[in-house]
Amino acid sequence: MVYNKPQFIIQDPNETVLGSTAGYYDSTLTWSLSTNFAILTFTLPANDDASGLMINSNYITFVYQNRSWRFQIVTVEVGDDGSFNITANALALQLIDGQIAAAGAPADPQTASYYVGQAIANTGWTVGRDEIGNSTVKKISFSDASTPIARLYSIADTFDVELDFRTELDNHYNLTGKYVDIVSSLGTERHDIMLGWGENVTSIDRTIDTSSLVTALIATGASGINLTSLDYTSSDGRYKSPAGVSYMMDTVANQQLQNGAGYIIGTYQDDGATSQQQLVTDTIAKLQKISSPSVTFDTKFAYLPDDIMIGDTLYLISNDPNNIVRDSTRVVELDICLDNPAKTSAKFGDYKTLDSGTNLDDLVQLKKQVAAAQTTASNAQSAAQSAQNTANTAQSTANTAQSTANTAQSTANTANSTAQAAKAAVNGASTAANNALALIPIISATVPSSPHEGLIWFEGADSSHIKQVHKYTGGEWVTNSINPTALNVSSLSALSANLGDVTAGSLNAVNITGSDITNVSSSSDSDGNPITTTQTQNSDGYSIVTDRWYNGNEIIQRTDITSLGLFKMMWNYKSSYDSSNPYNGAQATAIIDPVNSSMNFNTPNLGDNHLDIQDAIYNSGDQSSCAWSDGVSVYNNNFSLVRKGHFCFLSAYIHTAGAVTSGSYLVSLPSWALPRNGIVVPATTVNSNVGGASSANLLLQTGGFLTINSGTVYKYGYLSLSVAYMATDITSFAID
Repeated sequence: MVYNKPQFIIQDPNETVLGSTAGYYDSTLTWSLSTNFAILTFTLPANDDASGLMINSNYITFVYQNRSWRFQIVTVEVGDDGSFNITANALALQLIDGQIAAAGAPADPQTASYYVGQAIANTGWTVGRDEIGNSTVKKISFSDASTPIARLYSIADTFDVELDFRTELDNHYNLTGKYVDIVSSLGTERHDIMLGWGENVTSIDRTIDTSSLVTALIATGASGINLTSLDYTSSDGRYKSPAGVSYMMDTVANQQLQNGAGYIIGTYQDDGATSQQQLVTDTIAKLQKISSPSVTFDTKFAYLPDDIMIGDTLYLISNDPNNIVRDSTRVVELDICLDNPAKTSAKFGDYKTLDSGTNLDDLVQLKKQVAAAQTTASNAQSAAQSAQNTANTAQSTANTAQSTANTAQSTANTANSTAQAAKAAVNGASTAANNALALIPIISATVPSSPHEGLIWFEGADSSHIKQVHKYTGGEWVTNSINPTALNVSSLSALSANLGDVTAGSLNAVNITGSDITNVSSSSDSDGNPITTTQTQNSDGYSIVTDRWYNGNEIIQRTDITSLGLFKMMWNYKSSYDSSNPYNGAQATAIIDPVNSSMNFNTPNLGDNHLDIQDAIYNSGDQSSCAWSDGVSVYNNNFSLVRKGHFCFLSAYIHTAGAVTSGSYLVSLPSWALPRNGIVVPATTVNSNVGGASSANLLLQTGGFLTINSGTVYKYGYLSLSVAYMATDITSFAID
């Protein structure tokens, strides 16, 4: 059998996988029944890829004997050759940290799982499998503080159970649970494994220890029950408790020690015993375990069964006259070499000498029967595997046959498709020939005889004198018009026709009237953005529109000039162009409109900045409605200004309703618009009654008033003026 060396997975404390290795050697996994802890030691070469991952607190995770193992590195030592000597503890050793306070007994007897749960509270471990459940309950007190693991051992001893510290991992080596299992006894009775001298065992060293041996027990039960008033002797005479004596004696064990009348006396507290009879039964059971010497076997194996576990009960058989061994025993410690199974060793204890009536031949025969059963099972497995192989071969043959049939069918289908394609090609060639014949026109002055469907007849003496074009359709001649797009002539005279789109050639020295003419040209700027210029001439006038494009579908700049003097320019922020309303929205625009005497600049995306200047004729009608008293400051609402700029422009119409003398105040400006020096503004006044025009100078004073410096403004007239002045960071324009 090929041995599969476990692969070590290296993880950090957060369980992140860092790497893996199987390059270790001199490994020992020491697994003890007394603590059910495991300690792992191994050596890793300096040049191993995982050597840099050997850091304290990192995890070593692997699977061995169908069991998930996780160890945490506690020491890393570097050898003289640069190799790394690693020691890692099983996770259960985390329970040696911390302290649990002393605790009194509960009011009522409790189960083992109750006490175990208290001992591992807040440790990350939970109670797992509980084999004894409610079958045994006790009242236990703990007089001293202790570590969680020491408290667990005390509980296990009191309930006469064993503990298994089990970890569960998922397929990604992430910890899914840490459990403390409560079991009656670890391991199983292994009748299939017999350790024989000279077979799978190379040496057996037996050690007898009497240091913990007890031959009498002072027993105390619940509510102080004891054995003092009892006069008891077992049916075989081995166990005695005379009246007036508080302890139970094992007379046979004491005699075997040749200790005379002296007994080795211990104490036994049994809170579960509520009667003397129960206390007797429990005390004898306890004596049976501790009144014999402790025997351990240090055994070297030629090979160790893969699935052996601590706690398993095996048989030791040897006919060596110098060291006759005929015992059943439990595995109490395993020293497993993960990289070389031949170095694995085990220790056995809790031995039981076989009864004198037990025939060694019977045990050997039992071993042979077990071996025969294993052979039969192996043969059956081999036969089943052979049958499976035969079935697989048959299936493979069937699959090959099916594949061959599929290939043949595919070839036939391909041949059929080729034949169909050839037939279609022949039919297509025939149809193409017929269509070609139909396309050959006849030029004749008379109607062609025996025409076929689709025949073209050019009516005329020859190709230079064609009057009409006819096509034979549905049993009759249909006269067609000539498509101007197909007309190709060197010269035309007396032409009256709809030519459609003319795509080539040029027109020189001709007059074209009553038509719309559009010309589009294309270029690009230095950044590669396309530029199109569209020139249009129609009855409304002449215009040139130039567009600069981005990504071929977004206009980012448009200039529009018309023959009426209108100039528009638009700069568009990308992805905000509105083709239905190109001069509004999120664009920057400039429009000069001489028809309406206006100029507009608008850049909303750069802030609330705009400039509007307008000087359109104002027709007020009845001027008497515009009268105001002399000396009153008046504002007209027809104005606009640049916001947040360095210059402000104001245009307004101030209408008079009577004579205004020199020095009268006409306009009062806000304080932010005051000039540094007085500004003289020439103006022209118009009198609608008298006719003609007169001049006047207007003075914009530093105090903020606009006054008439000279001249006279007549009744029923109006004054048109414009004022420019400096301003800084203007945010509003208010009428005071």
